[in-house]
Amino acid sequence: MIYDTQTLIILALAVVAVVATISWVFRKDDVIEERRRNMLKLYSRLQELGLERLAGFAQAYIVGDYSGLYKEAHNLMHDIMDPVKADELLAKVFYNQLAARWKKEPDRIKKVIDGA
Repeated sequence: MIYDTQTLIILALAVVAVVATISWVFRKDDVIEERRRNMLKLYSRLQELGLERLAGFAQAYIVGDYSGLYKEAHNLMHDIMDPVKADELLAKVFYNQLAARWKKEPDRIKKVIDGA
């Protein structure tokens, strides 16, 4: 079976098109995975800071649960709109940060408390 020049050119162009498409798809996948890796870093940092509610956003994005992301945003909005719950959220974060800072920089905190 001998192919003429036109058929060989068409086959070569088809192969190039398939290779280019596969390359583009994998490149797109790498971009998405890089975003997820960055979000995982953000998630762990938010957990360290005691911001569990915001970490829930990152966790929902990491697993691709966009309806969960919406629910988290909706619930957080309602909690922020309620003055009592908003105060509780801010106080919790503040005391978590205070405890973390106390462990890291006890001398500096003692100076602030003593008024030096």
